[in-house]
Amino acid sequence: MLHEDDENVLIITTEELRRETAQFKEWSGPILIKFLADNEDYIYSLGSGGLVKYKERYFAITNEHVVRSINQNERISGINIPYKDKNGVDKRMTIIAEAEDKDNDIAAFEISPHSVINIDNCRFLEEDQMEKNVKGYIENTSNIVFSHGYPMYETTIDYEEKVVSMETLPYTTFVDSYDEFSDIIMLTCDLKGTSEFGNEIEISSFGGMSGSLIYGYYKEDDKTNYKCLGILSFWEQNNNRLGVYPINDVLNFIETVFFSSGGDKRLQI
Repeated sequence: MLHEDDENVLIITTEELRRETAQFKEWSGPILIKFLADNEDYIYSLGSGGLVKYKERYFAITNEHVVRSINQNERISGINIPYKDKNGVDKRMTIIAEAEDKDNDIAAFEISPHSVINIDNCRFLEEDQMEKNVKGYIENTSNIVFSHGYPMYETTIDYEEKVVSMETLPYTTFVDSYDEFSDIIMLTCDLKGTSEFGNEIEISSFGGMSGSLIYGYYKEDDKTNYKCLGILSFWEQNNNRLGVYPINDVLNFIETVFFSSGGDKRLQI
């Protein structure tokens, strides 16, 4: 729904929203990824992330604070982004370059095309599935947003066997505000709600959800019902709000670091 005085109010019932959340979970699942710290000595969960395709190259994106515990010179070899290949075998994506923006809390990892062609259970978000005008979405389309991530409380690790068990959380909420000066989308959040199956649930924490992608709802769009608005960056626990960094700024960062003259990170590997 939008503001009541808006002529373009989107009307949707609670039951419709529940069904849409279930459909969104299935649609967004292959784009959602888990970042793990993984070497010969240890494995542990870092946080969530998403896969995007930009100018025919492939990237995994998350927050800088998600990977901050890994030394920068060890991130290419020490970070595990798991996937299943076409034979159902568990593999880790081959990272060929990485970059981060600490000020804006962005980290991007370029994935080798050799990994991409072997991936069976993941897919990369296309550019036309990313909303580059979040203000226009909020003002003219809807204030409904969907998220899908790996909460920390749903991740368990067998440290001896180095086996990770993970459950995802789809979460539907609404835009609280958008500040053009700070360029941050604020979402309302509640630790109690209803699952996509209709049962009441209580969320113990949004920890681990950082880095997951946030999507708008395009009910009247003929091509897709969902477009990425941004990346979940922080949780204001006392104010019941989530902060989102717009996807267009993430793409601008990727453009500057990986594509601009003198900035192709692959040349530095």
